[in-house]
Amino acid sequence: MFSEELDGFSEELDGFSEELDGFSEELDGFSEELDGFSEELDGSYRPNRSVSVDGNSCLGALRLPGRWPDRHGFSLMELMVVIVVIGLLASVVSISVRSYMAAARRNAAKLEITKICEAIQMYYDNELKGYPPESEGLELLIKPTKKFSEGYLKGKLTDPWGRPYEYLVPGPGNEPFEVISYGADGREGGSGDAADVSSLDLKD
Repeated sequence: MFSEELDGFSEELDGFSEELDGFSEELDGFSEELDGFSEELDGSYRPNRSVSVDGNSCLGALRLPGRWPDRHGFSLMELMVVIVVIGLLASVVSISVRSYMAAARRNAAKLEITKICEAIQMYYDNELKGYPPESEGLELLIKPTKKFSEGYLKGKLTDPWGRPYEYLVPGPGNEPFEVISYGADGREGGSGDAADVSSLDLKD
């Protein structure tokens, strides 16, 4: 069940990455449109021909309908406005991505810790040796046993930030054990993305 939820989170992240790629392509398309618009302005039709009106010669007196007026490219102010708008859009996207990724990692850590705690409890119920000793750590859960040839836990023992989960036996207070991820900064304490994720906080 938890493996399926983790796979679902991974698919959501992949989908979000595809959305960002699409947004990047839209910005590239917008940039190409601006380049084309600039080229059209530079290539505005400006006739330079003589037209006889009552015997007088007039240069450039006629313009074909639908042509751009005399103008060359964008002004500096227009370019600055476009650059500022693109910069603001990029900032908003960047902030949204960071927030989304931080929340996704914390949710993944909670699911993985729950899965590890279930494996620890299974080990306790089946091996009759108590909880895995801290000296051997969580690695004991992935080793084959007589009852479980593939071990009690499949997958990695590192948190979404790439650091090993901490395992304490006994846990604080009257708790038999505790599994902890120290978050983005890898240090005890912190807030936001750097806050600890503990198995004690996940109990009903």
